[in-house]
Amino acid sequence: MDNVVPHLTEGLIQLCKEVPEDSTEFLANFLFERADQLDEKVLAEREEAMRKKAEEKKQNARRGR
Repeated sequence: MDNVVPHLTEGLIQLCKEVPEDSTEFLANFLFERADQLDEKVLAEREEAMRKKAEEKKQNARRGR
């Protein structure tokens, strides 16, 4: 519910505003695009966390010398 409903609601609102010819295709495309955006965000966050962890490891290694 927490992960799907907000995006579905937003898609339905856009659907009502734009009133496309094929509403099912419009909503499906909206949700696919949103999923891609969320995937990119998650990947960026993971990469940043890995970068921070590697930097901490380097700093700890320097302190240990």
